[in-house]
Amino acid sequence: MVVETSVQRTNLSLYYPLEAKQEKLPVYINFHGGAFIMNEKEMDDPYCRFLANQAECVVLKLE
Repeated sequence: MVVETSVQRTNLSLYYPLEAKQEKLPVYINFHGGAFIMNEKEMDDPYCRFLANQAECVVLKLE
């Protein structure tokens, strides 16, 4: 998904839990930190999926 901001267009991804026990879910915002830990933003995908399923929350990943 691409969102228009006052600076530039920003890519974001949303991860939903596979099985949620409630309709309204908390949101966790994941800011990709560049080369601090992981070299490419795609490397955050497994972590975001895991977190969404384990914490039963929506993960919003800003790229």
